[in-house]
This record gives sequence, C-alpha cells and structure tokens, in this order.
Amino acid sequence: MVAWFFWLATVITGAFFVMAIVLFICQWVIYFRVEKTMLERRRLSWFLNKGGRDND
Repeated sequence: MVAWFFWLATVITGAFFVMAIVLFICQWVIYFRVEKTMLERRRLSWFLNKGGRDND
C-alpha cells in the first residue's frame, strides 16, 4: 500500500513539474513576442517622427 502511494505521489509530482515547464515555455514565448512588437513599434515611431522630417 505504501508503494502505491509513493508511485501516485511521484506521478503527481512529475505532472506538476511538466506543467511548470510548459507554463515557463509559454511565458517565455509571450515575453519575446511582446518584446519584438515593442521594438518594431519603437522603430516605426522613430521613422515616422524623425525620418519623415528629414525628407521634407
């Protein structure tokens, strides 16, 4: 009976570990996509504000 509870606890712990890794990867992907978008918006804003004036 103790062995059964041990394996049940091991499986539950492993499942939580896998879920934590999946959530970490999802958070990492979201962070880099937001960072990429912010850099693109900043570059576009610079081009519209500074680059457009130089051509006038």
